[in-house]
Amino acid sequence: MGKKQPRGTVTSAIDALEEHLAVCKENLETIDWQLHREELSMESRQSLQDEKTMLKERVSRYEHELWSLRKENGRNMVLSLALLSLFLLLYLCWGL
Repeated sequence: MGKKQPRGTVTSAIDALEEHLAVCKENLETIDWQLHREELSMESRQSLQDEKTMLKERVSRYEHELWSLRKENGRNMVLSLALLSLFLLLYLCWGL
């Protein structure tokens, strides 16, 4: 991975990203509501459309990053289980 991840665990990074994603989706809903329900000037409408486009790109980026983090979390879990199994096997063989 080329990007630096925030310090802490993968799960805390996932939690933080999910919060950012939720905020972006709420903002998108608000913009959609404003575009459909309110009488807007051409400039205001264009500004909201631009913001909507930017938020959609951000949501897409967050979802991709979230997918990557979940994949990494799964690999970490499998590795942990493999190590635990190896230690358990060594313990049982050593003890017998």
